[in-house]
Amino acid sequence: MLIKTSEQLVKEFIIEEIVVKGCPDNLYKVLALIEQIKQSGNRRAYVKLKQHCDIVDENLFSSIMKVFLKGIDIKKDQVQDEVEISIDDALVEELKTIVTNSKAIALGFYYDEKNKLRLNTNKCISYLRKIAEFIIKHGVLMIYNQKEGIFQELNDELMGTILRYLMNTAIPDSWKKVYERDIIDGLMREVPRVDTNIIDDTLIAFNNGVYNVVTKKLLPHDKKYMFTSKSPIDYLKDADCPIFKKAIKEITCNDDELLSCLQEIFGNALINNTKAERAFFFTGVGSNGKSFCSEVLTEIVGVNNVSNIQLSKFSERFGIEGIVSKTLNIANENELGGAISTENLKAIISGDTINISRKFKQAINYKSTIKLIFLLNTLPDTLDNTHGYYRKILIVPFNRVFKPEDIDKKLKEKVCTELSGVLNWCLEGAERLINNDYNFTESKAIEKVTKAYKEEQNPVEAYLNEVLVYEEGSSETKKAVLDAYKSWIEGEGISARGSDSPQRFWRALNNSTKINLNYELTYKKISGTLYLRDFKIDYSKLPKQEVKYTFSN
Repeated sequence: MLIKTSEQLVKEFIIEEIVVKGCPDNLYKVLALIEQIKQSGNRRAYVKLKQHCDIVDENLFSSIMKVFLKGIDIKKDQVQDEVEISIDDALVEELKTIVTNSKAIALGFYYDEKNKLRLNTNKCISYLRKIAEFIIKHGVLMIYNQKEGIFQELNDELMGTILRYLMNTAIPDSWKKVYERDIIDGLMREVPRVDTNIIDDTLIAFNNGVYNVVTKKLLPHDKKYMFTSKSPIDYLKDADCPIFKKAIKEITCNDDELLSCLQEIFGNALINNTKAERAFFFTGVGSNGKSFCSEVLTEIVGVNNVSNIQLSKFSERFGIEGIVSKTLNIANENELGGAISTENLKAIISGDTINISRKFKQAINYKSTIKLIFLLNTLPDTLDNTHGYYRKILIVPFNRVFKPEDIDKKLKEKVCTELSGVLNWCLEGAERLINNDYNFTESKAIEKVTKAYKEEQNPVEAYLNEVLVYEEGSSETKKAVLDAYKSWIEGEGISARGSDSPQRFWRALNNSTKINLNYELTYKKISGTLYLRDFKIDYSKLPKQEVKYTFSN
């Protein structure tokens, strides 16, 4: 495990510039050298001052020149051939004092009339904005990590670490926690807000650069891209993944259509938009490979960029707080309780702005590009049988069941040695998805499981497809149609789930005919009895009625 010191951590976020604010009167050695340079152009003084400045900081000499020796041109090549001068430790300490004194002034420290140390938080905020880059995205204050090439949330802990380091290196023991809240509040009022719509969705951030899916070129990390996450994997143009490809082919039962669709799902997880507008249900029981797929995809996206919020939590008040700033949500859910609510789910899938409640924090309006994958043994029940719901989910069946003797327990470990190759495989899927206008490869296996799910969740639609026959001029009484439905679901062993009530049945049937037949139900009344127009019942599809005999003595 890599352990970072507070100094190493802080220097990932700040680029300190030394701006000399002055020289205290008690720094006699520094003042003497400056005076010698001013008065006589003493070259030995030049060399001595520069050599000692470089020990402290490579930018210190130029900063001192700007303040005390303005107009005197001392170039680096003029001092390279001079005789080396022995190091004066006292001079080094004086130069360090100049640096810390200047930093303290820049940070906003001052002594009041009672000689008590104070902090001007406005000056401190101005200084922080000079040495670091800040933005506010989705109501969250973020700071640019120079090393990683992404913006990260500036939480209380990180802010405290940065301020404690800066203050205590300027004036020992000067840091106080009470400063932090005022500084964070000030930054929240001053830092620019980022419009998420300006983020270029043709770019994907990887560990070693930013990949353009259009030009297929790798660009250097840059704060202008405003990425808040990146894949931890290096992009290597020619990398391959033979072990992974073999495994994924076995998992998809050598079904090329299903494999292509799965590849596009992996690629979609990297794309910085929600144009595909799908959530993914990986379904199947036993050892079938869906967990392996989710683990590999987590490695590609990055563990820190993945949330694990279960489908059942999406309707709870604080249930989706964890998706903020995440790229992917993968959740394993063995048992679902009641029927799921789809309101938040559909909004997130579409990339709509939603209001997210957060514990002990202010709620935020959030527009996410997160992708949602749920690993399910059984598909969830839902009361939302609209076309909109089924259009926003893609059910991926994992039908291969691996026997214990067929399972390679070190498979993931092996695949982790070729993750740059897996990344290229994902990019291939992403590019195909984009070129196909964000439509996933059609798969007979997916169509089959989706049809079965829709019929299970919406038995009225299944009844329409199986029993009712559209025929212009025909008609059936509304009572006969509903009675036939009740008889059919009983014979098929299907749970009505409330769909056999007249109000819900006729509403569901009308929705189904509009979607499947582009037809809205019409009725006619004859002698006080309501008839459904243009449909007839195929009684051969109904269970045969048991004939009861009565014997007389």
